[in-house]
Amino acid sequence: NFPNSKFKEQAQEQLGLSYFRRGDYRLAVEAFGKVISNYPQSNLVPESSFQVGNCLFNLGKYEDAILAFNKVIKDYPNSEYAPLSVYELGWCYYELGKEKEALSQFEYYIIKYPKSEITDDVKFWLGQYHFNKKQYTKAKSYFDLVLTDSPNSEVADDAEYWLAFILYKGGDLDGAIKQFEHVIEAYPNSQLAIDSTIKIGDILAESGKDDDAIRELKVIIERYPNTQFEKVANKRIGDILKEKKLYNAAIEKYRLAITESQSDFNAEAQFLIAGCYEELGDIDQALAEYLKVKYLYPEITYWSMRADLRAAYLLEGKERWDEAKMIYEEMAKADYEEAKYAKERLEWIADHIVIKAKEAK
Repeated sequence: NFPNSKFKEQAQEQLGLSYFRRGDYRLAVEAFGKVISNYPQSNLVPESSFQVGNCLFNLGKYEDAILAFNKVIKDYPNSEYAPLSVYELGWCYYELGKEKEALSQFEYYIIKYPKSEITDDVKFWLGQYHFNKKQYTKAKSYFDLVLTDSPNSEVADDAEYWLAFILYKGGDLDGAIKQFEHVIEAYPNSQLAIDSTIKIGDILAESGKDDDAIRELKVIIERYPNTQFEKVANKRIGDILKEKKLYNAAIEKYRLAITESQSDFNAEAQFLIAGCYEELGDIDQALAEYLKVKYLYPEITYWSMRADLRAAYLLEGKERWDEAKMIYEEMAKADYEEAKYAKERLEWIADHIVIKAKEAK
């Protein structure tokens, strides 16, 4: 009834946004395209043009998305969507495997829009990128840039934390510990304060300072009772004690680490408990603990498979062939690479039993 009403163009754009939110990017492109073609003078055109680029990106049409974002930058340079388009161009190049162009785009972004809300995030990402490429000096420059330009940034604690890792990777363990301690002091309520404490424990353990490592980890246990952080710290202490061959003490810590959830963390801790009993020579208890892995964590395939293999191996050692066969037969049915090994063991057991029977005669 109101063909020239601004409500029609708003409705058309909302339709595009609705399609976008539900992941129907092709229909979203059509809807945004109608805003652009039917209402060329609308103040919704810059956003619709930007969203076309977003849709094309999500469709994996990165070259087309580049054209769309460049058009936004050219036609609407003063709109809020121009800097966003510059940013998205970087991701288009990155997804195309053109990392050099992507880096140039992101570097251009932080120079062109130094006060943007996401500039610090871009700097931080550049730091992470170079860190992962083992270009630690370059990575440090970006993390330092975050802290110099925006010391109160939301990613400041992350930047400080990664600076500690750069020192660690460079072999400066004392410097890394001091930097992790700085993170703990400067950001006591941050998740990274906890992560830093755990990492200090790891570094001390790697340096052979096991007692110091355990002392650091106990700080977390005392400070964060009944939390996942306490569980992680207990497991790390268990790992240290296991390395020191203090298996009973390690078992105690692993048990304290386990929760009721189905997780890799819990399944691994249960597996390690079994391993400690095996090292102690308590094979029956080791068997019971290995078999618990699959019983308690059936969804955690990696650890349940490893536990079954260890249990079957121990059963073979005790010549409990029928029990070993039961485990291997179940594994042989699974669609995993361990199935091949299980079938080989079943053949070996069958041959071995025949040989033993002949020898008995």
